Amino acid sequence: NMQFDRPPLYDRFPLISEDVYGPVLRGHSDAEGKFPGWAQNHNALIIYCRPPMDQILNFGTREQMSGVIEHARKLVQQYDKVIRKYCDRGWGVVHYDYTRFDAYAKVRSLVQQYVDKYPRRGTW
Repeated sequence: NMQFDRPPLYDRFPLISEDVYGPVLRGHSDAEGKFPGWAQNHNALIIYCRPPMDQILNFGTREQMSGVIEHARKLVQQYDKVIRKYCDRGWGVVHYDYTRFDAYAKVRSLVQQYVDKYPRRGTW
């Protein structure tokens, strides 16, 4: 069981992504059942970056992993479903919609509160 002196920070955490991309693109998730204990044991704070659908579907010229563009709506729906499941379990989930004027200040404040309250074993 890993212990952290400060909150770990992940971008695109694979155990969450696998629960989204696996079922949509391959028909199953290889991470099934691996994440729940980890999230609870580490007081995880999940920031769900979720702008409006039209913003998500505007890929422009950005390259995407195979299958993403053609399954984009299903992937967003699966992300919403997975995040809703985490919320129902009472996990720390913050929704972040970068298209809203006040969103950054709010999410930054919530993250700062989380960092300030994170149990430390020593000094940074």
